[in-house]
Amino acid sequence: MLPAIVIIVSLVLGLGLAYFVFIGVRAIYRGAAQTAREAGHPPAGARTRALLRMTIWALFFGLFYAFLYFVGRMIGWWALIPGALVAALVIASLLQTDRLLTTRPGAVQSYLSIVLTIVTVVALLASVTWYAAAGH
Repeated sequence: MLPAIVIIVSLVLGLGLAYFVFIGVRAIYRGAAQTAREAGHPPAGARTRALLRMTIWALFFGLFYAFLYFVGRMIGWWALIPGALVAALVIASLLQTDRLLTTRPGAVQSYLSIVLTIVTVVALLASVTWYAAAGH
């Protein structure tokens, strides 16, 4: 009887947590779409930019945590030093990602600098994480 109660309570708490995460993600998405609309983008473009921003943010956080885990497993507490450097790179890239919301259509040079920054940091972070995960 007790294991069934524990399972039911865990499921209810898990559903509540999932609902709170959903509410938070929806609020972030709506705020980003609103920012893009205020910058002069059409509604469909604003929604696309907000979705792209959230996807890139999720990618960066996933890579950052994987980096910390695998590099930390490889070199121990010394991973704090490269972790701090990578955190600075990730923050700079996330700020570039936020520029996607407000950059005017047709500003090709701005878009190129944003994309170049994001792709470079993702490639660097993914390659070092992959190397550390392989156990070299």
